[in-house]
Amino acid sequence: MQDDSDRLTEIEIALSHQQAMLEDLSDVIRAQGARIDLLSRRIEVLLARQAEAEAGPGEAPDADTRPPHW
Repeated sequence: MQDDSDRLTEIEIALSHQQAMLEDLSDVIRAQGARIDLLSRRIEVLLARQAEAEAGPGEAPDADTRPPHW
């Protein structure tokens, strides 16, 4: 009976470690998602600025036009 108790304890310890690791990974994914959102917004702003800079006087910037290298 002692072997079953030891085995159950080891399984509970392993499960506890896995749960902690899963929470850590979830936090990392959440932080990366927030960072990606921030960087995406910054890229949109930069693309708009670039389109305005490329537009000549009196021309409306075409922010939806991709640069020739894309």
